Amino acid sequence: MSNHLGNMEPSSNYLSLKNLKCPAYILKLKSAIKKLPQGQCLNIVSSTMNQVNEIKNFCMLNSFRIIMEKKEGNCYYLLISRN
Repeated sequence: MSNHLGNMEPSSNYLSLKNLKCPAYILKLKSAIKKLPQGQCLNIVSSTMNQVNEIKNFCMLNSFRIIMEKKEGNCYYLLISRN
């Protein structure tokens, strides 16, 4: 699997939220995080800044840490970890 964030995370899971509308991407994010073991990272790809803002709010409210965020072309990449 291609790693869009470089070698920042040794063992991460991948979640694409591209082209999903609210609330579908939030539900998909919640489901992926629920399955994520403690200490693991989730590599997220989204297609809009609105999704990124919602993901950031979700992480802040649920005590998840955003390790990295960047934009490449038309995609936004976030790496979050479960504490």
